Amino acid sequence: GAILAYEAAVVFAPDFAEAHSNLGNLYLQIGRRDDALRACTAAIRGRPDLAPVYCNLATVLIDLQRYDEAIAASEAALRLAPDLYEAHVNLCEAYRRSGRVREALRPLLRAIDLRPDRDTYVHFGVAACDLDALDIALQANRRALELDATCVDANCNLSWLYYSTGRHAEAIAAGAAAIALRPDYAYAHINLALSLLVCGDFARGWEEFIWMWRVPARRAQYPYLDRLRLWNGEEFAGRQLLITVDQGYGDAIQMVRYLPAVKARGGRVILEARAALVPLFADLAGVDELRVHSDTALVSDDFVQVPVLGLPRAFGTDLTSIPAPIPYLHAQPEHVERWRPRLQSQARLRVGIVWAGNPDHENDRRRSVGLEDFAALGGINDIAWFGLQKGRDEELRSCGSFTLDPLGAEIGDFADSAAILAQLDLVIAVDTAIVHLAGAMGLPVWTLLPFAPDWRWMLDRADSPWYPTMRLFRQPSAGDWASVFAAVARELRALKAWK
Repeated sequence: GAILAYEAAVVFAPDFAEAHSNLGNLYLQIGRRDDALRACTAAIRGRPDLAPVYCNLATVLIDLQRYDEAIAASEAALRLAPDLYEAHVNLCEAYRRSGRVREALRPLLRAIDLRPDRDTYVHFGVAACDLDALDIALQANRRALELDATCVDANCNLSWLYYSTGRHAEAIAAGAAAIALRPDYAYAHINLALSLLVCGDFARGWEEFIWMWRVPARRAQYPYLDRLRLWNGEEFAGRQLLITVDQGYGDAIQMVRYLPAVKARGGRVILEARAALVPLFADLAGVDELRVHSDTALVSDDFVQVPVLGLPRAFGTDLTSIPAPIPYLHAQPEHVERWRPRLQSQARLRVGIVWAGNPDHENDRRRSVGLEDFAALGGINDIAWFGLQKGRDEELRSCGSFTLDPLGAEIGDFADSAAILAQLDLVIAVDTAIVHLAGAMGLPVWTLLPFAPDWRWMLDRADSPWYPTMRLFRQPSAGDWASVFAAVARELRALKAWK
């Protein structure tokens, strides 16, 4: 009703800037972002001297991920109204999302001066978290709750911050508090799931984790899923099951172990995969069709669907029932032969390493290390080191006396990676897809973990129930990679002596 009223208003009064601006806000709320941008642009044409219309334009541009333009629009608003709180918040958000986090602090501190309320402290907590200042982020969100105990976002953020600092009882309590205030808040359910799963409470954790696919950005990747019923593990003879793989490579590698069990429950199984995984998955048992993800996937009324990370929930997996048909992924013989000449060595051990993950991953700065950390292992003689890292080539020029054969630039896809791994004695890597691949192939793999690990590695154990051939090396405290590499060096010397 409100949209129709404003649309009528701008038809009869095309220069009515406030109506255009308000219409833009309404369009944005229902996801019509292009219409929102047109409305805000029309508002500025009508009143180029009105600060709030520039502020609304910045909001739309942030949603469109056009951050430089959003910064310019926010600055235009502040030239007209230097104390406009919303413009300072938008400027902060545009800087923060564009990766210019330190620049985000100046408008944010001004926003706190103007309005020291719960929402401003929540914004401050997010910026502090982006700067890895987790203690400050915790304080900011606690302050938001002191100002308003019903602040859902503060509880939700605290749940993630407590999880990220290894305080899981508090994380679970904060997540539950957020859900009590807003039962349909997907991010609160996800944060709660992370702590439940890392603590081994799989029964509750899987149920909360399924909320991952109610996040709007994720649903936008799969517009056809709203038409398909979620598969909960029941028999589906005569139907088609679409298994979507919308997250990381490692997630897919970890969970395709379920496919034979899926196939045993019924009809036709269609697996989506990212392009780099398709050659690796070409011979997977239990798959009738392998697809590369597309926004316009062919689906029909006889389809049901499940995300690949929803498979443990569908099968009611607990610690005693994780499918472990290791190995369930294999190197293809022709790939092995092609890589064999590159991997020849007279050294006693051939060891592959990966030192960094995807920089876009929200936890990458805590899970990744530098090549110089691995270089500290170079003093252990009679080891041939092979770099499996994709990207980060600039680090190869500064690894000192550490002799590393870098293969990353020659690796085309995960079929290549599998062929390399099959010819190594050991893989040592941070938490990336390579450790999943080595584990799925049943190869020796040492995984280096931050103090607050990803949910799948659980707590206080040196092994993984998902991968029998994996050993876990954990930071004893946040940021302490030195202790991890000291332990790795000791174990490497022992392994070399034994071999």
